[in-house]
Amino acid sequence: MIYKRNIQIGLEKQLLLAGLIVIMMVLMPVWAGAGDANKKQWQFQIEPYLLFANINGDASINVVNDADVNISTSDIFDNLKMGGMVHMEAVYKNDYGLAFDFAFMDLEVDNVPGLLTTWASGVKQTTIELVGFKRMTMSNGYWDIFAGVRRWKNKIEVVRNAGNILPRLSRQRDENWVDAIIGARAFFDIAEEWQLMVRGDIGGLGLESDFTSKVAAGVMYQITESIILNLQYVALWVDYETGTRNTQSYFAYDTVTHGPAIGLIFKF
Repeated sequence: MIYKRNIQIGLEKQLLLAGLIVIMMVLMPVWAGAGDANKKQWQFQIEPYLLFANINGDASINVVNDADVNISTSDIFDNLKMGGMVHMEAVYKNDYGLAFDFAFMDLEVDNVPGLLTTWASGVKQTTIELVGFKRMTMSNGYWDIFAGVRRWKNKIEVVRNAGNILPRLSRQRDENWVDAIIGARAFFDIAEEWQLMVRGDIGGLGLESDFTSKVAAGVMYQITESIILNLQYVALWVDYETGTRNTQSYFAYDTVTHGPAIGLIFKF
């Protein structure tokens, strides 16, 4: 267990370092006043975005099994304590690139008393993605084939309330893991200032989670030469399980986080 924890800490530091490198790559041309030759070789973009998310599925902690995790967009905005989402990319000679994505939500969901009821009362969900990609141009757009990692950092609290029949039971768990992912995305020119984007990936496959996948589709509108409006619908699945069921070691998280997203891409 100590060995596994050290691996996770090491991966966390590597992902953080990689993210900082991408940030520096994005900001370096601005700080240094890079010349035209450098701008032609490197393209950078940073995109703050907002995901109007719904989370559906279930979680198990210790002896509390299959507690519902059903959080709507209105629940998220009513109970959001903190959140942040940003996507960054750096592309070299329109050929190879790196992409970094960070999404964090800290939620406190109000408990609803009920007889023999199990539900989730708190969710902190953080996902960090780092991928490298190869770009292939087409007559009406381009394809990116990518591979990388998706790191999950979750803190879940589940509560079982049985009214006056059984004592109230509450369990809380922090669980972190990293999944390898592979996927592709495509951008198609559909009008003078409009692009269609589709994306999909798959990962996990039992190495850490049993399964993870992210799919997205949407349109992008060129507001100016350096600013793009990005409208998407995103769905992110994960099915993760560790430990032995009905023991203190058990944890399972099987959810889909989905909803429309809006972002502004700033290109350098």
